[in-house]
Formats: sequence, structure tokens, C-alpha cells
Amino acid sequence: MKLKIYFSLFIFLLGLQSVLSAPLVETPVGLIEGEELNGVEVFKGIPYAQTETEELRFAPPVAASPFKEKFKADRFCPIAPQAAFLNYDSSQSGGKSYLCLNIFRPVNLTSESKAPVYVWIHGGAYASGTSGIPLYDGSQFAKDGIITVTVNYRLGAEGFLHSNSLFKKYGTTGNWGHLDLIEALKWVNQNIESFGGDTGNITVGGGSAGAMAASALILNPKVKGMFQKAILHSGTIISFPFVGLNSEQNHDTAQKRSQKLFSQFGVEDSDAGVDMLRSLDPYLLAYQCAYDYDFTHNRGSFMIPYLDGNVLPLSPYKELKRNNYNDVSVLMGYNSNEGTLFVNSDLTENDFYSGLYANFDKNTAESLKNLYKLTEKSSVYERASEFMGDVMFNLGMKIFADNLSATQKVYVYHFDYLPKSSKGDLSGVHHSSELKYAFNNMSKDASQKSRDVAEVFHLRLVNFLKTGDPNSDGEMSTLIKWKAYDSTDNAVLRIGAYTGVEEFKLKDKLSQLEEIFFGSEKK
Repeated sequence: MKLKIYFSLFIFLLGLQSVLSAPLVETPVGLIEGEELNGVEVFKGIPYAQTETEELRFAPPVAASPFKEKFKADRFCPIAPQAAFLNYDSSQSGGKSYLCLNIFRPVNLTSESKAPVYVWIHGGAYASGTSGIPLYDGSQFAKDGIITVTVNYRLGAEGFLHSNSLFKKYGTTGNWGHLDLIEALKWVNQNIESFGGDTGNITVGGGSAGAMAASALILNPKVKGMFQKAILHSGTIISFPFVGLNSEQNHDTAQKRSQKLFSQFGVEDSDAGVDMLRSLDPYLLAYQCAYDYDFTHNRGSFMIPYLDGNVLPLSPYKELKRNNYNDVSVLMGYNSNEGTLFVNSDLTENDFYSGLYANFDKNTAESLKNLYKLTEKSSVYERASEFMGDVMFNLGMKIFADNLSATQKVYVYHFDYLPKSSKGDLSGVHHSSELKYAFNNMSKDASQKSRDVAEVFHLRLVNFLKTGDPNSDGEMSTLIKWKAYDSTDNAVLRIGAYTGVEEFKLKDKLSQLEEIFFGSEKK
């Protein structure tokens, strides 16, 4: 009997210790309780905006109400409605309160700690993705002294439906997901000091569509002063086909795809039509606009952000040329084989060239055909992949780097590491393959060499997050100097089996591509 009593008391004390040790933060929106996991403190699923129902769908977000009771932040944000939801942990699927964020922080912080803050925006072509997957686990950043915030936002039709009737009502349209991110950034600025964060040292970053969204924040005067640095992994708002290279192209695509969605359900772009779409299950809409781009025939149903002159500038290119951007330091880069995931390995020469004429006017297509002409040393797959990587990611990166570096500190990397286990894979150093190295979230079976590359890349990012300089954390400096980018110098840091400074090898080709697409706007 005594043994049972002692055992029960032991179990009770263990539970009491767990409760007492759970991190509890008093914030302007109320008490938030997290968990201590793997040596860091994690606060999961904190709502920053009200649940997206009824009139809040296809509308600007509304800030979440303060908590009436202690909020137990012990479950990652539910995923936003998307066609790809079955690819994620079922514990995250479903649920309406997905406009939320997760916080990873070092242990023992106080409201006076002033730790750097990293706000991470996930990618997924604006159609898929979520903030709570293991790839985006911010524990390693937290162990290095960085508070990491991963954010959910609306996707697909919920996040990017264009509507003329909504534009008349709200003065914006087609950027509900971008507005979510602005709301999340406001929440961070208002509450992160309670977690020990420094509102004077906030970095916004993302990968792919997340980087596109982060770059859009750089161009948005409404968030001036809300962050001081940005990290862009393979993406900017100057992108085809995810946004469009000019307002005419962007508006045409956004309007046609949204109109197609209205028509599929037998309604018009009107208040009544929007109300009808609001009555539908968000997942039903998500399945109508998954990422489905067909380059050869210029077909797709996925929604794209709208260059509305409000949330996004009518011409991101012109705003960069005019130096109309926020005062932020930027670290950005690209992978060696960005386009391989977006091209079928059996693509024919006719398919590739047909795609150029299907997507662009005749003169542009002829110029592109000449710039990416086939040679004896290159296959159709290689040239098409090269083109897709450039037009989707690399061109915008070059344009942002050239223009931002005129007044800001800019650092450009080239990620070029392919582990031995991936040798022979046609996709090579493909799009988004750098992210696990950036977060230093390597699998248990990763080689020591891969772990070394992750340590090097991650350290540079940590330095930048702390000081704005990837070469130093304020106390110790790296041996290899990563030079700030200069449009006349073109030095970038190559991250690979061996790390070192190299010439920006894509510069000449991307300059020709820029002339093809923006020659008339450069004058």
C-alpha cells in the first residue's frame, strides 16, 4: 500500500514539476503558455487574426481578440485549406483557426533580453505549405540565440482571389494572404518583446513564395520600420509565372483565373457572387486552384498575387529603379539548378519552344529562343530547366540585388552543394534544397560533410540575423569574408563542399534576360 502511495505521489510531483516548468509569458494579448522541447521553448498555434469565416473570407484580416483565459500554445497551427493537405501530418489538417504563428525561443529569456527575431514565411507557390512542418523547426536558431516565428497565411483562392467588387469595397484585392502576413508582422511588433525579442532587430525571411512575399514587404511603405533585415531564399515578387513580370501580364492572368472560378460555380464577380463563394467549403475552392502550371500550353488554375497599387506596387521593377523601398539589409541567393523541379524530363524541343510562344509575344519568344538555344553540350531538359529557374527565381534576385545594393547592404549566395547520396539525380541542387541546411535541420542519416555544410550556412544566417553582417556575430568573425554585393563587382559567396567567394556567374545572361523583359522600362 505504501509503495502505491509513494508511486502516486511521485507521479503527481512529476506532473507538478512539468506544469511549473512550462514557460508562461504575459503579453499585451494575455497569458500564453508554451512547452520546453529539446532545449528550447516553443509556443505553438498562437492566433494573430480572427478565424476566417463568413465576411472575413476574401477580406482584410482582423486582429485576434485578447485571450480571456490563459492560452495553451501546445499545438502547431492547423494548415490553411489547400489541395495538398494530405501531404502533411493529419494532426495539423483541418481546423478553422489557422491564421496563427509559432514561436521558438531560447530558454531563460525575459522581457529585457532583446534577442534578435526571425519571422519566417513558408513557400508553396501561394497554393500550399504550412508553418509547422519539421523543415521549419526553429530550434537550432533558438539555440543560437534567435527567436524564430513561423507564420501561416491564406493560400489559393482564400488568399489570392481577385475581385473587382471586392476592390471597390476594400481598395485592394487578390492579396488577402499578403495582408495576413502584414497582420502577423504587426502582432510580432506588438508582442514579441514580452517573449524577450528586440523589435529593433527583426528579420523577415522566406523561401520560394515565402521569399516573394518577404520581398513584397520590402517594397511596402505601410510596414516601414516593422523590420530591419530580410532573407530571401530563391524568390522575389518579380517572378513568372507566380506573379508576372509586369502589371499587364499579372492583371490578365489574375482576372482570368478568378473569373474562371466564379464561372465554375455559376456566379458573377459581384457582391452576391462573392457571398456564394463564401458559402462554399474552403477545401472545395482549394481543389479548383492547386498549382497546375502547364508551360507548354500556358495553362494553369492557381491563384497569383495582384499588383493592385496598394498592397503590391503596380510595377515592382519601377519601384526598385526609383529606390522606393524600405530601409533594410538583405541576404539573398539561389541554387544551382532552380528550375529542374518545374520541367518534365521527357520535354521535347518542340514543347519547349511552343511554350515560349504560348507564354510571350512573338518578339519576346524569339529573343528567348535565341538566348536559350540548344547546343551539342546541353539537352532540352537542361536548357528548359535553366530558363525556368531564371524566369521564376534568378532574374528577380538579380534585379533586387542590383537596385537594393545602391543604398543598402546586400549579400548574395550561390548554394551549390549536392550530397553524394544524390549524385545522378537529374534535379541536381534543386529549388528549396538549401532550406534544411539553412535551418540546420538535417536528417539522422545525413553525412558528416552535409552536416558541415549546414553548420557553415546556418552560422552565416545566424550572424546576419544578429548583426546584419554574415561575417560576424558581434564577437567572432568568420575566416572567409563574404563581401557585400556591388552591381559593378558581382562577388557572391558559394556555399558548397568548399565555401568561398566567386563571381556572379549568371550576371551576364540575366542582364540579357532583363533587357528582353524590361528594356523599355529601363529608360
